[in-house]
Amino acid sequence: MRTLFLVLIFLWGGVFLCCQSQDNPNLREIHLKVGFHCERGKALIENELSQKEGIKFVKADVTTKIVTIVYDSTKVNTPQIVEHFHKIGYLTDRSPAETKIKKACSHGHDEGDHH
Repeated sequence: MRTLFLVLIFLWGGVFLCCQSQDNPNLREIHLKVGFHCERGKALIENELSQKEGIKFVKADVTTKIVTIVYDSTKVNTPQIVEHFHKIGYLTDRSPAETKIKKACSHGHDEGDHH
C-alpha cells in the first residue's frame, strides 16, 4: 500500500511539472553537451544548477554527457547558464573556444576533452 502511495505521489508530481510548464510561456528547455565524466560530476552539476535562480529542472546524463535544463527566461538566459557551468568547473558545447576554467574534477582526462 505504501509503495502504491509513493508511486501516485511521484506521478502527480510529474503531471504537476508538465502542466506547470505548459502554463508558463517563459519556460525554456535547453540541452547542453558538458565535459563531465562521472557520477560525482553529474551530482555537482545537478545540485549547483538547481540552486540558481530561474532554474526549474536539471538532469545530467553521464552516458551522453547531455544536461537538460528547464529555466524561466525572465530570470536567467542561456549565456548565464553557460557561465555558471564555467564557475563550477565545466565547459559546454556553447563555451567560447578561449574559455579557461578551473576543472571541477579530473580523472586523468585530457585538458582538451571538454566537448
